[in-house]
Amino acid sequence: MNALGYALFDTPLGACGIAWTDIGVSCLHLPEGSTLRMRAHMQRRFAQSSERRAPGCVGDAQARIQALLRGGTDDLRSIPVDLSAVPEFQRRVYAASRAIEVGQTRTYGEIAKQIGAPGAARAVGQALGRNPVAIIVPCHRVLAAGGRRWHFRDALSDWCFLVRITAVPNQFLVFANRNALSRAGWLSVMTLLMCSTRVCSGAHGHGILRLS
Repeated sequence: MNALGYALFDTPLGACGIAWTDIGVSCLHLPEGSTLRMRAHMQRRFAQSSERRAPGCVGDAQARIQALLRGGTDDLRSIPVDLSAVPEFQRRVYAASRAIEVGQTRTYGEIAKQIGAPGAARAVGQALGRNPVAIIVPCHRVLAAGGRRWHFRDALSDWCFLVRITAVPNQFLVFANRNALSRAGWLSVMTLLMCSTRVCSGAHGHGILRLS
């Protein structure tokens, strides 16, 4: 993937990576476990680019993402993005997802109908799983029919992924190092999710964050 540059920036959950073109943000990579690991990932992914200071509009995007990951309510809708490198179907899915108002959700099937592809709910889910600008395009607002399934996001990085909790009234994103958590640890995380709405983060980048 080509980009004019990329940068790393700190958030309460760890270092994020962001890349941009002259049109807008082309990639937002969520915490990778450590700053060194994130830098290595961005160097591999954007081998034709270099790490540099983010220009004004991208720096503004960084600040807004940092505020959101501290528990803010910015929907990030006005951040310019460049999705020209992804297939047209995915762009339609992302545009429809980005139009969802804060506090609302849609199902995969509803998004499929909205973009003129009824019956393509599975393809919508796959497109959201490949979302290159997660959170900016709010894939956490799109869920399975009935709203009673976990929404796993395994495509963000080697270990950092989002879990969409739909069994509780609020929406949550979970960031955790799956390699560092035992089965018992995961059970503890899930128990905490069911009884807490606090934003928290640990020394190793684990965190639970309520988003709308």
